[in-house]
Amino acid sequence: AAGGLLFINGVGAMTGPVLVGYAMTHLGIEWYFITLFILLSAICLYGIYRISQRAHVVVDESGPYLPITSRTSSLATGFALHAAEEEHVEALEDTEEVFEFRSDDADVIRRSGGPGGGAGNTQ
Repeated sequence: AAGGLLFINGVGAMTGPVLVGYAMTHLGIEWYFITLFILLSAICLYGIYRISQRAHVVVDESGPYLPITSRTSSLATGFALHAAEEEHVEALEDTEEVFEFRSDDADVIRRSGGPGGGAGNTQ
């Protein structure tokens, strides 16, 4: 992305003065401000487009954050990755246990005749 921005900056630095000079010479001095307005509006609209089209991160596909610096050894990195994977697996198992617990509650509610339906509820 940074290389693309530098390329666009270079192209604009080469062509901008030529285009604005041509517009001012043939169309009048007031076209300096009109040209600036058009170019800056185009950049603004492109920025709004890029913000609205950003890809969303799927939570299931993201892993745990690991604060590993460039000075960390490969052995320490391996330990950190292993510990993070264990924590992630434990969190998934806890989530599955909660889901199983809630589905058991739903079975009990169904058997009792719905919410608020005790022994006196006949269907």
